[in-house]
Amino acid sequence: MNGITCRNIFLYSIVFICVSFISAIIPTNSTIASDCKPKSMQTSPEKTLTIKKGKSANVILRLKCKDDSPASGVAIETNVLKGNKNISLSPKSAVTDENGKAVFTITGDKKTETENAEIKFKADKLSTTLEVKVQAEECKLDTIKTNPENKVTLLVGQSSDITVRLKCNNGSPAADVKVDAIIQKGSDSIKLSSSSALTDESGKAVFTVSGISKTKKDAPTIKFSADDIKTILEVKVKTEAEAEADTEAGSEEETVDASLVEEEREKSSTEEIVDESLSTDEDEVEDTSLTEEETSADTAKTTSTKETTEITTPCKPKTVITLPDKKLTLEKGKNARITVKVKCKDDSPAEGVKLEAEVIKGKKYITLTPKSAETDKNGKAVFTVSGDMKTDTEPAEIKFKAEKLSAKLEVKVQAEACSLGSLTTNPDKKLKLKEGESSEVTVKAKCKNGSPAVDAKIDAIVQKDGSKVKISSTAILTDEAGKAVFTVTGARKTSKKDNISIKFSSGDLQSILDVNVD
Repeated sequence: MNGITCRNIFLYSIVFICVSFISAIIPTNSTIASDCKPKSMQTSPEKTLTIKKGKSANVILRLKCKDDSPASGVAIETNVLKGNKNISLSPKSAVTDENGKAVFTITGDKKTETENAEIKFKADKLSTTLEVKVQAEECKLDTIKTNPENKVTLLVGQSSDITVRLKCNNGSPAADVKVDAIIQKGSDSIKLSSSSALTDESGKAVFTVSGISKTKKDAPTIKFSADDIKTILEVKVKTEAEAEADTEAGSEEETVDASLVEEEREKSSTEEIVDESLSTDEDEVEDTSLTEEETSADTAKTTSTKETTEITTPCKPKTVITLPDKKLTLEKGKNARITVKVKCKDDSPAEGVKLEAEVIKGKKYITLTPKSAETDKNGKAVFTVSGDMKTDTEPAEIKFKAEKLSAKLEVKVQAEACSLGSLTTNPDKKLKLKEGESSEVTVKAKCKNGSPAVDAKIDAIVQKDGSKVKISSTAILTDEAGKAVFTVTGARKTSKKDNISIKFSSGDLQSILDVNVD
């Protein structure tokens, strides 16, 4: 009996030693805490989160050490400072992983009214807050406004930011909405930074308008539109001399009455002079006036000759640029203006330079007028191109020539306005990533006629667990090739049960991409 007991004790001891040894050499799945002191704390999204009632969203909190390395194994505490009845938060606390990240889920329980809900995240002595706005329903666009409103005045060569603000019918900002901007008239006087932009979280989209040349009788206008609503902004471009004259006009009007009074006084005193004095003075004045007129005429002649000499002494052109640059797309039956700009070696405008224009490809597709033109004082010449027939495999091409310099412009003519026909992703259908790895996903949109869908808004949504797969943006506009590029990151390992996918959509079209993270 004693022998059996001793043997059992010996066996238990061997098992205990083995288990201890295995535990020591095999690492656990728990995150190893870093030794650094957290330096910065950041939430994604940053500052503000907008969600719909009954929907959930993930908030990623990231901690960094002083050397910008991830602060892992740090406990994050949370506290809903405002709006406990509007949102639910889980978990209440979490520990950062090896990438210094912790994920929290927020659910919209009730629409926020005048004040947003607010969450505080705290780690050691660091803290940050996040506002959460809960919307009751999908946003229906109600108003569109510009700042400045209705009218803006610029100097030649000056630029100004135009902020377009959209609101839903419930008064909340319309986020991620595409705003289109079109110069309706006066495209030779002003230039826009972009033909479209997406609104940010505050419902704002910012465009930059630049004054190219002085406006004539009719001021240029820009139409900003989103879905069925629009607003018009009038733009006036002045020269510096005109601006100074307008400034001085006010002070001149104030002194006009005093000048008139003084003139009346001088007139009264002159009438009191006797007739003899008048006749003598008149003769002298007449002779003097004639002499002054002759002198003025000579001076004018000299000035005119000098000015003519300056104007007819052109510089040697250094660069030729077209606007739009390199490519132009227009619809069949429509016209578009092409501004060609010529600069001297010192980057000043090359005035009086003759520009020759020739259609070197696709003459049956487009008509160009005029065939030649001289640059104005701003070094510019304007041509008009008309779309006569839809271009096929190859676009038409125009060559602009000034002396030994030249520039080419491709022109693509579309048969009709683009109606979306297809939406595809590259890679197609499936994407495999390693934990912590990122990859680009290109979404391509095409019109029904097969041409690229330019400036089409592509929405991207992670459909299941957003804490395991991250996407760089929720919406992007397509480029001239009809492409929008997103970056997808595998944040955490996924399992077969997760079935995580990203839905890319534009209008009524959509494409689903399954994502697996190993």
